[in-house]
Amino acid sequence: MEDRFDDWRSTASASNKSVGYSILILSVITIIICIVGCLGNILSLVIFSHRDMRSTGTQLLRYLAAMDTGLLLLSFSYIVHNLHNYFSFSNMFLLVFMAVTPVTYPLSRSLRTCTVYLTSAVASHRALAVMRPLLCSKVTPKHIKAASIFIVVWSVAFNIPHWFALPPQLYWEPLINRTWLRYTTTNYTGSNLYLLVYEGYIQILLVYVIPTVFMITSAVAMVRSFVRRKVFRQSRRSLESSQNSEQTAVFLRQTSQLHQQTTRLTTIVLSVTVMSIISQGLASIELILFATVWGKGSNCGDCCKLLSSFNVLLISLNSGINFAFYGLWGAKYRYTCKNMCSCMKASV
Repeated sequence: MEDRFDDWRSTASASNKSVGYSILILSVITIIICIVGCLGNILSLVIFSHRDMRSTGTQLLRYLAAMDTGLLLLSFSYIVHNLHNYFSFSNMFLLVFMAVTPVTYPLSRSLRTCTVYLTSAVASHRALAVMRPLLCSKVTPKHIKAASIFIVVWSVAFNIPHWFALPPQLYWEPLINRTWLRYTTTNYTGSNLYLLVYEGYIQILLVYVIPTVFMITSAVAMVRSFVRRKVFRQSRRSLESSQNSEQTAVFLRQTSQLHQQTTRLTTIVLSVTVMSIISQGLASIELILFATVWGKGSNCGDCCKLLSSFNVLLISLNSGINFAFYGLWGAKYRYTCKNMCSCMKASV
C-alpha cells in the first residue's frame, strides 16, 4: 500500500538531504510564525473592537487581521503537507490534504489577494491622513466598510479561475475502503491561457505591480510626513525659546502630544506597508518562475523549492507580525490590552 504514495513523494525522495533539512528548518519556523501570528491577530481583533480603539484606521486594521488569520491557517496546512513530503507522518493526512486542496488552494489565493489590497488600502488611508487630514476626516466607517466589501468581492471574483485549476475527482481508495476525493489536473491547468496569461501577466500586474505601486507611493508620503514632523519640532523649540508665555507653552505642548500620537500610528502603518512590499517582491519572483519555468515542465531544481518555502515563510511573517508592530509602537494598543486583561482578572 505504501507504494501508492511513493509517487507523491518521488520528487522529495530524490532531493538532496541538505535541501530537505533546509526546508525542514524553514517549515518549523513558518509553523511557529503561523501559531503565534494567529494568536496575535485574534488579540488584535479583540482590541480593535474595543470602543476606545474604534476609528476608520483601526477598522481597516481589524479587517486586515481577520484576513491574515485565515491566510495563516491555510499556510499552516500547506507547510505541514510540505513537511510530509520529506518526513512522512501518516498516509491519512495525505488523503485529507488531497481531498480539501480543491477548496483550500483557491481560497488561499483569494485571501492573499484580499490581504494585499487591504494593506494597500491601509497605507493609502494613512497617507491621505498625513497629507490631506481635512479630506481624510470626511471618510466615515461606512465608506471603509463599503471599500472592504468591494475588496473581498473583487478578490473572490478575480481568483475564480483557480477554482477550476485543481478540480475534485471521486475515486476508490483501498486504504480506507471507500470512495474518496482527490484533486486532479486538466488540460486547462497546464494551458498557456492559465499559466502564462492569467497566472503570469494578469496576476503580476493586478496582484503585485499595482498594489505595490500604491504601497510605495503611500510609504513615501508617510516618510515625508516624518520629515515635516522633524521641521515642526525644530520650529517649536525656537518658538519656545523666543516666547515664554504660558498660553503659548500649553498650546505647543498639546500640539506636540497630538503629533506624537499621529507619528506612532504612521510608524505602525509604515512598518506593515514595508513588510508587505518585501513580501510582494519575493512572491512576484516565484510567480514569474512558475509561469515561465515550473509551469512548462522544466526542472527548476532545489533552488526553486527553497524559494517556495522561503516565500511561504515570508508571506506568513507578513500576515503574522503585524500585532508586534501594534504592540511595539501603539501606546493606546498596549493600554487597551492592559485594561482588558485587568478587567478579565477582576471578573474572575
